[in-house]
Amino acid sequence: MSVSASQKHKNDIILSTCIIYVENSAGEKVPLRVLADSGSQVSLLRSSTADFLNLRKLKTDVSVSGLGGSNVNIKSKIKGVISNGSGSYKRVVDFHVVPKITNMIPVNSFDISHIVFPSNVHQADPTFNTSNSIDALLSADIFFDILKDGKYKLDNGNLILQNTEFGYIISGNTSRFSSGSLHCGLITRL
Repeated sequence: MSVSASQKHKNDIILSTCIIYVENSAGEKVPLRVLADSGSQVSLLRSSTADFLNLRKLKTDVSVSGLGGSNVNIKSKIKGVISNGSGSYKRVVDFHVVPKITNMIPVNSFDISHIVFPSNVHQADPTFNTSNSIDALLSADIFFDILKDGKYKLDNGNLILQNTEFGYIISGNTSRFSSGSLHCGLITRL
């Protein structure tokens, strides 16, 4: 007789998201959920978000390569003024307009109730663990411009909180067990 049991283990890599504000054509600050990407050479904005902001589109002709060398030709961009909630950080950004930036981030929502955040930490995206769409992507030059002093490691060192102009971004690896994935096998010899 042989008995085995297994549990499917799943790791989620948390990508750094934050809530920024972009001025629309009426000068009003509109909150956007963005991906802060230290590996991107261009900032991107979803076309539906660009339409909602109603900012003037400028012509451009840029080819952006991605995974596997795939290319996307970009024909328009906008100049957007981004800021944090307090207005202490402000910058003009060239956003290249694309139909879609990425799928939902994170792919699946996950529970963070076991994580104790330091009381002085203001999260850049309080819903970082909830699967949702991305309105824009901030390129490497902006990523490094927004960094500030202050870093914490949580969840046994798996999560890194880094202070930025928008609050603490959260990244790292969180291990969790996916629901409904238990497996138990029993082999008997009669």
